[in-house]
Amino acid sequence: MTAAGVSRTGQQGEVAAAFDWAEQHVSPGKRDTIAAARAMAHLHRGETETGKRLVESALAGEHSNSAAFQQLKEFTTRFDLVHWG
Repeated sequence: MTAAGVSRTGQQGEVAAAFDWAEQHVSPGKRDTIAAARAMAHLHRGETETGKRLVESALAGEHSNSAAFQQLKEFTTRFDLVHWG
C-alpha cells in the first residue's frame, strides 16, 4: 500500500511507482507538481475520493501554498469534475 492507501498492483502499481520515482528525482520545489499530477491521475481514473483526499491533504499540509494544487482545484471545479466541500 502507498501513503494514499492505494494497492500497488498491475498498471496502477506501475503508475504509483513512476510518481514515487519522480518525487525522488526532482528538486523539493517541484515535488508539489508531481503530487498534484498524482492526484489528477486518480481523478482521471474515476477514483474521485482518493484524488480529493490527496488534494485536500496536500493543501492542509506541506503543499498549502502550492500553485499546482490551486490550479488543479480550479480546473476540476471549472469542468465540474469534483465538488469540493
